[in-house]
Amino acid sequence: MSLLEHSPRFSENDAQQFVMDLYGIRASAESLPSERDQNFLMDAASGGRFVFKIANALEERAILETQNQTMLHLARHVTFCPQVVTTKSQDQET
Repeated sequence: MSLLEHSPRFSENDAQQFVMDLYGIRASAESLPSERDQNFLMDAASGGRFVFKIANALEERAILETQNQTMLHLARHVTFCPQVVTTKSQDQET
């Protein structure tokens, strides 16, 4: 089975519940286009906005960890790039 055939298919309500459960953030969700993952634009009740990414289950963990490490590295040097947000349990979900 290819990555594209195995893309996640969650609802906006699912994304809202995941974000509440994992991050403790109440937010509305709007689906964003994506090829192999599933992304949502989240508008937090507190006023912030962020992208919530649900990775494809067939994606290699090393790829996801590399993406997170790249964002962490860039965040130490510039302020205008996406940043990794840890869960309530302080995990960097990948």
